[in-house]
Amino acid sequence: MSLQYVALSHYNAQSHTAFSLCQTINQSSYWLADQAQTYRESQRLLKKGWIKAHPIDPDDGKRRQYFSITPEGKAALSEWIASSSGFFEEPNDEICAKLHAAYQEPRPFIHQLQRHLEFVTNSHHHLTRRLEIVGSFRPQDFVERLILEKKVIALQADMKWCENTITALEQLTTPPLMKEKVT
Repeated sequence: MSLQYVALSHYNAQSHTAFSLCQTINQSSYWLADQAQTYRESQRLLKKGWIKAHPIDPDDGKRRQYFSITPEGKAALSEWIASSSGFFEEPNDEICAKLHAAYQEPRPFIHQLQRHLEFVTNSHHHLTRRLEIVGSFRPQDFVERLILEKKVIALQADMKWCENTITALEQLTTPPLMKEKVT
């Protein structure tokens, strides 16, 4: 997935400057971008004809460009939404690759996995709190709620996997108990 469709979806909802687009995207639960990225992406979308620019001269004298989606941009967004992109792809998983590489000497990996578990747990708590706050009265709140629910469920699964994997790897590092000879 790329920033172009995230940006298009926000331009489809309302006009934005590159700066306000960045702020709006970063308030979402599914994507982070910096100002430079949103500016560059807005320029790319403008060149493709998927958005159009509306220069505004506000009272403060600073000229701003607001962008809005074009019919071509709406068509591209609709095509992307209807595509199977993102649904059936198996992305590369660096954590699993490291697990595969570390099974003979798992101690350093266990340490990193514990740090990852702490991060995932904190993220889970943060998103769970946000989920408790989000209403469901406006359509965008309803969608935000669904996004948060997906992320919370995924984090729960990741936490459980981390806990199970740490336990299993710790067993690999524990020497087996000496069996007493039975006479």
